[in-house]
Amino acid sequence: AQQTAMNAQEQLIADWQHDGCHRSAFSGQVLAAQRLEATDPHTSVTFIHLACSGAQITGGSSDLIGDDADPLAAQNNSLQVNAMRTLAEGYTIDGVFLSIGGNDASFANLIMTCVETEPCHLPNWTVDPQAIAAVDQICALFGWFLDTCDLGAVQPAPGEDAATLFATAKARLAPRYESLHFWLEGEYPRTAGGELNTLGRIVDPGRVFLTEYPDFTRNDVGEACGWVPGEQIGATNQNMPGVSQPEHVWAGDIVSVELKAEMDLAAGLYGWNFVTEISSAFSTHGYCATDPWIVRVGESLSEQADPQGIVHPDQAGHVVYANALETEYVPEPGFAISLMSGFGLLLLCHRRRRTRAD
Repeated sequence: AQQTAMNAQEQLIADWQHDGCHRSAFSGQVLAAQRLEATDPHTSVTFIHLACSGAQITGGSSDLIGDDADPLAAQNNSLQVNAMRTLAEGYTIDGVFLSIGGNDASFANLIMTCVETEPCHLPNWTVDPQAIAAVDQICALFGWFLDTCDLGAVQPAPGEDAATLFATAKARLAPRYESLHFWLEGEYPRTAGGELNTLGRIVDPGRVFLTEYPDFTRNDVGEACGWVPGEQIGATNQNMPGVSQPEHVWAGDIVSVELKAEMDLAAGLYGWNFVTEISSAFSTHGYCATDPWIVRVGESLSEQADPQGIVHPDQAGHVVYANALETEYVPEPGFAISLMSGFGLLLLCHRRRRTRAD
């Protein structure tokens, strides 16, 4: 098993541009920018990555924004929006590629909850010992090199279930998207006297491109995936251990749909562009498909030494993002900034007309 894990790790290891943030040159946003430059021989494109995998709008690590009422937050350049403002000072931002909301909705915690409990989304859930045993096997096979192998599974408190946890997390989305809008407008954080700030708009709302999330729940023919207790664990395992078919149906038909609706609503309210045609492209390339465009648990452990990459798009999946952005994005002179939180990328793209001297 150890040799198998070593071989898998050698094959899957990523060339991260920032190890802690898991930024990759294969991101869909990077690919879209490369295509953008290739369409015009008289322009150049430069990238600077700032965002981190696992970030939230606020309330987590590597946040986009800070506390709306904290005037000192305006000087905190670890916040992605502040860093973007600093880097783009003196330029007109051409576009913001934004993927955010999944972590604010506790999506990863919901999936990990469904690993250990069955049925995770109903009040009568119980701990699934076979799923826990499967997780131990995965850690032995793929995570043997880690000091600890913790897939981050979370058991709800008595009387709660994953559906309740999601409802609580989803209620945070609307106010957080509103705060992000005001930060991009330069009105938050408030001044020391409590008034709206006057930092100035960072980007025209019509140049913000919010991308939807992929559907990881379907197999080759569009049916819901589903782990069966006792299923063999190995490098070719095609189901997420512990997550049954009813739980996949709930994740795909309820969580993903309602998250998308919140994102679509925010985009409409604040004048952003909502980039679709991503989720549907994954409808036959989910976690359990023969040709998955999704990172599986063993790959995440082997590739980035933690489980945080689970159900993110793989290299083929990022091509889907590039295609969608290329369709929606019409460049204008200036900067293009991409804030990728859930998939770990902030992209800075500077376009300029080359001269004969170039």
